[in-house]
Amino acid sequence: MKAVAKALAVIVLAIASGEAACQESAPTLRLHVDGAADASVIQVEYMLAGPFGGYRTQVRGSAKQIHIPIAVRGQPAQSLKAIVFSPGYHTARIVIEDVAAAPTDLHVTLDPLPVRRLSGTVEFVGGAKPRSFILDIDVHVGSSHAFFGIMDGPLTKFDVA
Repeated sequence: MKAVAKALAVIVLAIASGEAACQESAPTLRLHVDGAADASVIQVEYMLAGPFGGYRTQVRGSAKQIHIPIAVRGQPAQSLKAIVFSPGYHTARIVIEDVAAAPTDLHVTLDPLPVRRLSGTVEFVGGAKPRSFILDIDVHVGSSHAFFGIMDGPLTKFDVA
C-alpha cells in the first residue's frame, strides 16, 4: 500500500511540476503601472485576438508589474486591447495591433482624479432594525464594448470599494 501511495505522490508531483512549467513558459507582457498609490487594487481588463478568436478576461495587480498572458490554449495572440483601472485614478487604455512586434515591457502612468467626498444616511424601511451591512461600489465602463470591438455581453466592471 505504501508503494502505491508513494507512486501516486510522484505522479501528482510530476503533473503539478509540469503544469507550473507550462504556466511559467507561457509568453506574457509585463505591464508596469506608475502613479497609482496601491498596486494591489489595480485591475486590468484585456482582450486578446488571434487564431483562437477573441479572449477577454480581467487580472488584478499585486505589484507594480502585472503579467498579461499573450497566448490562449497555446496559440499566440495577434492583438491586445486593455483598460487599466485603479480607484481614484484616470483609466488608461492600451492598444497593441501586433503583439509579436511589441516590447515585452509596457509602461503606463495613471494620473490622479480630483477627490470628491460623499456622505449619506442609510435608512431601513418598514420598521426593519438597523444592522451592519456591506456596501459594494463598482464602476461599469459603458464604452468598453466599442473599445474592445464587441457587440454584446457584460460591460466591463471594476471594483471601487
